[in-house]
Amino acid sequence: THDSTCQILHLAIHRPFAQWSVVGVINLEDEAISRVIQLGGDLQLPTGEDCFYAVFDYWNLSYLGICSEKLVLDLAPCDTRVLRLTALPKRQRGEAEGALWLSSSRHITQGAVEMQELDEDVAVKTLSGRTVCVAGEELKLYFLLPEGTQLQDCTHPWEQADRLLTLRLKGDGEEAWRFGWRNKN
Repeated sequence: THDSTCQILHLAIHRPFAQWSVVGVINLEDEAISRVIQLGGDLQLPTGEDCFYAVFDYWNLSYLGICSEKLVLDLAPCDTRVLRLTALPKRQRGEAEGALWLSSSRHITQGAVEMQELDEDVAVKTLSGRTVCVAGEELKLYFLLPEGTQLQDCTHPWEQADRLLTLRLKGDGEEAWRFGWRNKN
């Protein structure tokens, strides 16, 4: 999608274990703008009362929240934002049961290159995977924990802010990781 002030690029990613959209939003103006992105119109994503998306900002390494029909972005002059939109599974639209993988810091496609495997076991409340790391570089994986839960049993260094969990991996080649969560008391 393109107009005189803004260009929107959309790349649909399909991996055996997950699907998401990488969206580039480019401010073509020498002044700040606010842009409303219509998920159905601008991105041709499914919308409606059963469609919700978690939004992660790649360049700013920040979780922007959940949206359904539209997304409003404020862009600095000549700025570009690269977002990952991940559809929430139906089970996470009400009472969330599982963790949701939001993004990766290694590549602009936010996981298409480095994530090799992703397995969730909701019954025992664990998420695990295999990720390709570059020697000497830290890679961060971002997840949204279910409401009312807290992290437990993590194999790697981590940080948590509210429901946003960040795993920090540093290896050379393929790195296996795993974490679990439990209900807060």
